[in-house]
Amino acid sequence: MLNIPKATVSGPGSRKPTDNKLFIYLRKSGGFWIILPMFLILIFLIAYPYFTLIYGSFTDEPPRQLSFAFQGLTLEKYRLIFSSSEFWDALGNTLTASLGGTVLALIIGVWLAWLTARTDVIGKKIIGVAAIVPLFLPSFIGALAWSFLGSPRIGIINIFFREFGLPITINIYSLWGIMFIFGLYYTPYVYMFTSGSLNRMDPTLEEASAISGASNWQTSFRVTFPLILPAITSSAILVYVLMFEIFSVPAILGQPAKLYFVPTLIFQKVKGTPPHDLNLACGMGILLIVVVSILLYIQSKILRKRSFITVAGKGIRPKEVNLRWARIPCFITALLYLFLAVILPYIILIQSALRDYVYIPDIATFFSTATMGLTNIQSVLSNSLFWTALQNTVALAVFCGVTGGTFYLIISYMIHRTQLPGRQLMDYICILPVAVAGLVAGMAYLWAWISLPIGIYGTVWILMLTYISRFTPQGLRAVSSSMTQIHPELEEASRISGCGVMGTIWRILFPLVKPGVFSAVTLIMLLCVRELSASIFLYTSKSIVMTVLVYDLWESGSWGSVAVTALCLSFVLLGLVILSRIFLKSELAGQK
Repeated sequence: MLNIPKATVSGPGSRKPTDNKLFIYLRKSGGFWIILPMFLILIFLIAYPYFTLIYGSFTDEPPRQLSFAFQGLTLEKYRLIFSSSEFWDALGNTLTASLGGTVLALIIGVWLAWLTARTDVIGKKIIGVAAIVPLFLPSFIGALAWSFLGSPRIGIINIFFREFGLPITINIYSLWGIMFIFGLYYTPYVYMFTSGSLNRMDPTLEEASAISGASNWQTSFRVTFPLILPAITSSAILVYVLMFEIFSVPAILGQPAKLYFVPTLIFQKVKGTPPHDLNLACGMGILLIVVVSILLYIQSKILRKRSFITVAGKGIRPKEVNLRWARIPCFITALLYLFLAVILPYIILIQSALRDYVYIPDIATFFSTATMGLTNIQSVLSNSLFWTALQNTVALAVFCGVTGGTFYLIISYMIHRTQLPGRQLMDYICILPVAVAGLVAGMAYLWAWISLPIGIYGTVWILMLTYISRFTPQGLRAVSSSMTQIHPELEEASRISGCGVMGTIWRILFPLVKPGVFSAVTLIMLLCVRELSASIFLYTSKSIVMTVLVYDLWESGSWGSVAVTALCLSFVLLGLVILSRIFLKSELAGQK
């Protein structure tokens, strides 16, 4: 008789996953030849581009002449990088801005999570929505809106200050401005991490603190927050990594002030006029990957050592802190965050989309409708490039979502439901894109595929392959979360009843993991619509997408068209979310 831990038993006659007959069947039926095609696909999509990026940093060969002549490798590019004051200045700006943005995101995110999870503040549902909504507004669109709000010369906020005689000037084109935007748009990640820990916490220690005479605020700062320190730390490293590798915000807000970051410096080396050194940019990209990998390793160590001692087996609901007179002021702070991150930027985008000219000299002009019209909207809608970008964006989102979801389902099944040889290596390969910044990934795909005789460069196909490979970790995690919750005994019962492998997968497993697959499809579609960093290296006029069009319009100074296109991009995101929710509800209703 098998000695099975109670936690793995879900019914009489349960077996360990490794004893599943389906696993044994696949292992004995030429497992190597089953998994080999998937390995080849992963090598082409992930391993090969990153290998060429590493190789490119050790050679002087241009990408179109890539021949892997290993005898000509050199460390000259790294010597130039380490001896360049430009690189060290960019690295210092990147580290500093990411640190400042992380601190701000932690303050706001933990505050909102504490309000919704542990207090009697009014409007908890509104606060919860306010903390998540900025996820659906790409940070680079927020940066574009704030570039018009906080410009030292023509910024709307500064115009208001001057009208009221206030000696205050906000300069969003600064290191502090970039920190502010980072903090605003990465708060939701902190909120999601910490709110879960606060909701699951056993209130025993907090009650003991209260019995000892500590006030609510003393208990929160001395007991509650220290207990969720693992969640706070892991979320801090996550948002720091995301800020460290982002390209769009520093490009929009840093370049006017001559502030360069590592991603923007890489972009300058690749896309500059005249053309710069792609090999040098590869070296910078590799160094960026090294830093991000170290941070991710630290995060994994923290999560691995995370203690769940504060989570009790009893169904005890944490005691809410009575805010008394502070209930309304605390609620107002949450509304202030929503106003700064979402409402105010959209007001400016709508205003700019309807105005014939950008400059607003005074408050009266801002509220006047005399200069408003549909000129910008008509200009954008009559531009064939807009319709090409819109069509490409929607088509890529849907195609990558469906194709990627199927791809991630197959990989997840091989990793979690079989004993095929090499499945752990497959899992490691799928995790690799996490450590690669979007801009660096785009450069890797450009380098790897431009020299192949398959003719995909300059087409939407190279963007499709890029999106599927870059978002593999996110999509695979979404599918695997559902896959690992299904006990193998259901598949065993199907096999005993005479159903084959494919029949078992189609009739038993797939209907059960369908919600996870659908979540992965929705997630990939949203990520594809928001993607800018990798796309900016790979597009042409025929394969341009909405995010790149917004960035190009901003570079050309067409602010009215930028506002219209950015609003259309937001509508596409909102439409995908609404359609996804409708489809999911219909699927759930059909299952009932």
